[in-house]
Amino acid sequence: YGPTWALTRPALHDALLGALPSEVEVILGRTVLAVKDAGDAVEVQLEAEPNVRRFDFVVGADGLHSKVRERLLGPQPLRYSGVTCWRGVAKNPGFTGAIEAWGRGARIGAVPLREERVYYYLVKTAHRRAPPLTFPEGFQNTFGNFRSGVEKLFEVLQEAPSLHHDLE
Repeated sequence: YGPTWALTRPALHDALLGALPSEVEVILGRTVLAVKDAGDAVEVQLEAEPNVRRFDFVVGADGLHSKVRERLLGPQPLRYSGVTCWRGVAKNPGFTGAIEAWGRGARIGAVPLREERVYYYLVKTAHRRAPPLTFPEGFQNTFGNFRSGVEKLFEVLQEAPSLHHDLE
């Protein structure tokens, strides 16, 4: 295994945008109403614009419920994975590489970031829209028995993770 390099989403956006030539047009925060392959270009109808625009290519980075994907492929049903996940960024308690530990119906992962921070995730088997865990008791009851070093994460968590989603 090699080293792990990780960065936050804003840092990735900055790196990608910084690498683009100045003549590339980046359009953010606009709803795509239609997308059509026109052979040598892509035709796009954007919200609040009367004319169809032509581009060499289109990157639809609009997430799990992608309108760009839906316009190209039609509605795509999502499948619930059977797990729910809490994620966040915290002070790094000493992780020097990515780590993941698996237990019965749960797993914990941590990936070091710059500036002495760590991205972490806590995954638990659960029914869709199950009640959230209480902090810190529910998290300790669910994830507190992990070993192999990953339990150091709980030394730095002062509050419940900022993100909680059922994974689809």
